[in-house]
Amino acid sequence: MLNLFTNEIRLQFFLLKRYWFETVASSVLLIGLFLGLYFIISAMNDGTSDASDLETLIIGFVIWVFANASYSSASKDIVEEIRQNTLERLSLSPSPLWMIFLLRAIWNIISGLAFLIFALTALSYITNIQLQIDWTVFLPSLLLGMPSLIGLGFVIAGFSVLFKKAQSIQGVIYFVLIGVISVTALPLNPASILPFATAATTAKSSISGGLLDLNTVIFISLNSILYFFLGLIIFKKLLNKSRHEGVLGHY
Repeated sequence: MLNLFTNEIRLQFFLLKRYWFETVASSVLLIGLFLGLYFIISAMNDGTSDASDLETLIIGFVIWVFANASYSSASKDIVEEIRQNTLERLSLSPSPLWMIFLLRAIWNIISGLAFLIFALTALSYITNIQLQIDWTVFLPSLLLGMPSLIGLGFVIAGFSVLFKKAQSIQGVIYFVLIGVISVTALPLNPASILPFATAATTAKSSISGGLLDLNTVIFISLNSILYFFLGLIIFKKLLNKSRHEGVLGHY
């Protein structure tokens, strides 16, 4: 397990170094999106936007970017392995495929979250907006809700392995996540059972004095564990089906 994690970290650093231009371009694009969102909202309101409204929009956008990165990490890696005809060879590893892609997803999510924090800091400096974020609520909420998104990503990854073309499903999920993040899941209601909904609501409340109490932590944790293992089970079933049909590593 430790050797696998170490090797994956080395691989990710190598890829960052090898494809540095893509890394830099993606970083500039994300910061540009933040700035574009800020200036568009300011222009629509003739510069009279309430600071709290801008903060809410920015935080909502950050949560959406984090959610997309979390759910799509595993599926994108699997599609890339299929395109390079390396998935079958990777499946011969002593470690199960789900473990390999889980470690990659965790790395991608944590590194992406670190960059989001950097982008928010840069945005605050450029625009002179002081984001009143309670990081002790914001970060734990996202990290507690992360497993449910990884579980969703495993479902999409399973469909990608079996059917190879699952981009339409991924496109739908982008808009579904907007709805999930937009709902109010606290106090607990039927919408709270949606994956990541309660975590997103708690994270959004971090700019308005919201607290992360023990009951909320327990509920988010149970919700995340449930969707993670449900997604993992579906992924394994679809993976086994693709093996039986002989379509594991190619189109």
